Amino acid sequence: MMDKKHSTDSETQVPPVIEDKPTPGDQTRPLTPEEDLDHAVEETFPASDPISPSRIDTPST
Repeated sequence: MMDKKHSTDSETQVPPVIEDKPTPGDQTRPLTPEEDLDHAVEETFPASDPISPSRIDTPST
């Protein structure tokens, strides 16, 4: 029977992390108006969404 060598985390080679998609600044073409709007919405989310009231109080009489 052969002995199997177990590798530890320090011995394992991890490949470098590669960005899967370019950022808007890396593009060679200008953004379309729709892409520009999508980017603006992403930058402001969730601040652009109003808080929905959970209870509305009426004036006491």
